[in-house]
Amino acid sequence: MPGGLSSLTLGMRPLVVDHWSSHRPVRQITSAGMPVVENPDGTLWLDVEDVSEAEAVRLGLTSLGVRVTALVPDTTCGTTVEEVSWTELYPRIVPRNGPKPGITVEPAAIPEGHTLLVGVHTIDGLRNGREIVIVLSLIRGLAPPCYSKVISPPLPAPSDPRLYPARAPSS
Repeated sequence: MPGGLSSLTLGMRPLVVDHWSSHRPVRQITSAGMPVVENPDGTLWLDVEDVSEAEAVRLGLTSLGVRVTALVPDTTCGTTVEEVSWTELYPRIVPRNGPKPGITVEPAAIPEGHTLLVGVHTIDGLRNGREIVIVLSLIRGLAPPCYSKVISPPLPAPSDPRLYPARAPSS
């Protein structure tokens, strides 16, 4: 997987009205078809079912002043963003990702000087035809107005001791 454990891809499913019954939304920022919901605990529930919804979600996130953005990759954009390694931060920034539609994001867990990029991709030619796939990347700096691709951090070398648990020498 590009970016090792720091990247996550999730195929989105149809909207469920009672998407998180244990938490009632404080306010729904966008329309029912394009939800950004602010929960009482400060988390945000995001769901993008179609590429056309990405702009409304981005505008909703901007109105909240959070360091989260939703963008569709644009090959004509000259901006390339670099993903930082965020394996340890992922469970704090994204406390719930499925199995229900959408994801829950904890904006307060995003480190200063970073932005969570919600990349909205379309993949054609699958069994069901066209599918929307969300790729989450933690990037350095402010959200760009557009991007063409994300450069993931290099994977550690196979000999890197962090990849293997310490073992006692065999006798």
